[in-house]
Amino acid sequence: MTAAPNPAPSLIAIDWGTTNRRGYLLNREGIILDSYFDGDGLTNIRDGAYEASLKILAAPWVAQWGSLPILMSGMIGASTGWVDAGYCPVPVNSEGLSKELVCVSEEKNIWIVPGVRTLDNSGNPDVIRGEEVQSLAIGGYSDQLMVVAPGTHSKWIHIQDKSITGFTTFLTGDLFDAVLNHTIISVLNDQARVMNDDAFYRGVRAGFSEYQNLLHTLFSARTNVLFKNLLPTEVSDYLSGLLIGGEIGSGRSEVGMTDAVFVLIGASDLTERYKRAFGACEITAEIMNTNTVGKVYSGIARSAGLIG
Repeated sequence: MTAAPNPAPSLIAIDWGTTNRRGYLLNREGIILDSYFDGDGLTNIRDGAYEASLKILAAPWVAQWGSLPILMSGMIGASTGWVDAGYCPVPVNSEGLSKELVCVSEEKNIWIVPGVRTLDNSGNPDVIRGEEVQSLAIGGYSDQLMVVAPGTHSKWIHIQDKSITGFTTFLTGDLFDAVLNHTIISVLNDQARVMNDDAFYRGVRAGFSEYQNLLHTLFSARTNVLFKNLLPTEVSDYLSGLLIGGEIGSGRSEVGMTDAVFVLIGASDLTERYKRAFGACEITAEIMNTNTVGKVYSGIARSAGLIG
């Protein structure tokens, strides 16, 4: 007979990012008993008041259940965060991360999960922080998995046998904002735009086919307006498509995995947009939630001896 899951909480886990954070109350098996979300990301914490902010998040749970171990991941462990938690080299799994936890307060049992680092094909370092836990939550879905986490800095994370074996970062979101708002293309962009699927798909197909010449192809966001092939209200969607299509082309080329399963995680608006872009490139990508992230946190905590 299989024992019933323990309903009593054993751990508070927090995904603490740059702009927001999400807390989880977990039992020993990693089942999410309660959750909390707010906008107190790193950029909203003044004068290093991380502990005071953490106390606000955890207070209702501590009041009900008493003191619990706290395990955090994300930018809270960056060099600009509460404590620099460093980086583990690939390949790494949950057990490997558990061996490199950084202690914030042994007395209060507060710990941070390290990020993960790798080298690209040119020998340049690349890093993820926060996505390591999220991607490992999908790790059992396939033996050859490419987890794509769109965002300001999109991450393509290769998961094999429940371990992170490599990843690549694309500055897609940052570049979109910079080009749209701070280059000559911004002069042609009509701020009163409406969503235009045709312009988006045109951009995706152009970016995907010309990903190796993307710096040149970006200029078409200007020239197509000049020659009446694109309306000013369509510039934003076309540019978005160009960059996402270029990311998909470059990502697929770099990973070189013909049998990989592509999975999208993250905010629903972005993952839906990326799924449409993958489809336009004739690549299947599925959107998956990270509801099993609690099991990753609890697994790390058990391996580290934070919970029984």
